Amino acid sequence: MVRQSVRYYCELYKKHKDHAVALDIETESIDGPISVLSLCKQHPNGSAETVQFAKHPALPSKSIATELRTASLILTYNGLKHDLPKLKAEQPGALPVNTPVLDLLLLAQAIGLHGSLKTLERVLGIARPNEAASATGRTHHLWRQYQLHNDQEALEQLLSYAAADVRNLFALADALVEWAEAKLLFQETRATKPQFDASTLSFDLGSFEQALP
Repeated sequence: MVRQSVRYYCELYKKHKDHAVALDIETESIDGPISVLSLCKQHPNGSAETVQFAKHPALPSKSIATELRTASLILTYNGLKHDLPKLKAEQPGALPVNTPVLDLLLLAQAIGLHGSLKTLERVLGIARPNEAASATGRTHHLWRQYQLHNDQEALEQLLSYAAADVRNLFALADALVEWAEAKLLFQETRATKPQFDASTLSFDLGSFEQALP
């Protein structure tokens, strides 16, 4: 993501934020099929609407397509590499064809921030509910507990964790765009500001000494 692209994606997010959908998937295992798909829409009044689909026994591609139909922007974190290819492979036709995607992992890296979504949440002070935080690193285990034992509490923990992921993508996007625009402004100001050149200065020591009391 080059400098021009950073500005483009900042403007894209600000223009389409009120009609964007944040998207995240959880999988049954590291390279396994999708277990939970979470979507979050943020409305102009500041409220958020989260919609989740758990595999029972398959994800409803028509319902997913309906939820995404009105999205003018899709927010993800590492989605271009992970979430979207897997969703396209497992649910053909669920993703809209021409909707732009803002992968916040790439935007973060472009402005010098690296790490997982949870790392950036800690760095930027983005909170998540305790029940969601407690599921970190346990999502595959929770899904197995639900599948093997119909453990509804395990499913609720997993859904809470996944919902926090998509809701926090909007807070992360807000912070990254603000940071990116500040960095771009600094770079542009620095590029246009006259540079101080000490070699052009002259200093008359005699005049200075005469001015001393």
